[in-house]
Amino acid sequence: MELQLTTAEFTRDNQVFSNKYFGNFATPKKLNRSNKHLSTAEVEAIEAGEVTSQFISELSKKLPVFTYKTCITIHGNLPEIQRQYVGCYKNLIQNKNGSLEVRYSAIDNKLKKDIARYIAPYGWSRKEDSTRGIYFEKCNRTSNKAEALSILDTLKQEVENFKVDGLLAKVYVNGYVYFGMYYIFFTICPLLIKRDAVGIASDIANVTTEQLKADEEARQQAEQQRNAEAEAARLKREQDNQLRKQREAEERQKLVSSGKFAIATNYDNKRIYVRVVCSSVKPTEYYFYYDNKFNNLKVIGSHTPEPFCFNRFKAPRH
Repeated sequence: MELQLTTAEFTRDNQVFSNKYFGNFATPKKLNRSNKHLSTAEVEAIEAGEVTSQFISELSKKLPVFTYKTCITIHGNLPEIQRQYVGCYKNLIQNKNGSLEVRYSAIDNKLKKDIARYIAPYGWSRKEDSTRGIYFEKCNRTSNKAEALSILDTLKQEVENFKVDGLLAKVYVNGYVYFGMYYIFFTICPLLIKRDAVGIASDIANVTTEQLKADEEARQQAEQQRNAEAEAARLKREQDNQLRKQREAEERQKLVSSGKFAIATNYDNKRIYVRVVCSSVKPTEYYFYYDNKFNNLKVIGSHTPEPFCFNRFKAPRH
């Protein structure tokens, strides 16, 4: 157990009030403990960011793998790793003794994302940074200091009592005060996931797996409904655009039939500006606009240009 910084004084700086690691962790090893090799497929999997707890478990059967609080370290006669970054973070580090560090931000990422999705309806947020990788956070806030201290005491006890089978993690309580509002967070930094995501998520959210699955199904159905509505709205916009173009073409045809020819169109908010040149020896440009229902044709100006200027026309703004 590791317990630190138990002060109850909130400041504007985000501080950790208590933290605890869950799992068995090794002590640092200065020497490389093996001269065995990794296969090409295993090296490619590591560089591709496909490292999982199951992968590590299988690898540990033939090479020494040590679990630390910040990473796992693979010992052996390892080739030079060509890639250091997984998910934009530097988390593959080759040590001077030839061993390879794999930071937790490069391990079990799919399972961590799945857990975050399952626990989101219960007040948990998924966060991510270069130090912790993916982590889960639940926020409490209040403007009452006594209430904030009570919440802090409760969450510190929850850190002490926290236990989720199959999850190696760092758990802590942190918080700060900002303009009279107290923010207190319960944070879970998952390290290794040695159990199915649904089971771990149900323990974190403190609900049954059946309830968790039912809520996830409801969420997926709601998402499908939103997607269907968005697609229907997109199709409606396309239909409206097609109708607008059709009506515009019809209006242009009317102008052509009347001996005039529309050679440019500009759009300004809900107005549609059309330049029309009369078919006369000395052409005259008339500026028209239609409202959004393509009626109430109004002349808003006229101009007698030189012929070479026609294609450089820009409708006036009114």
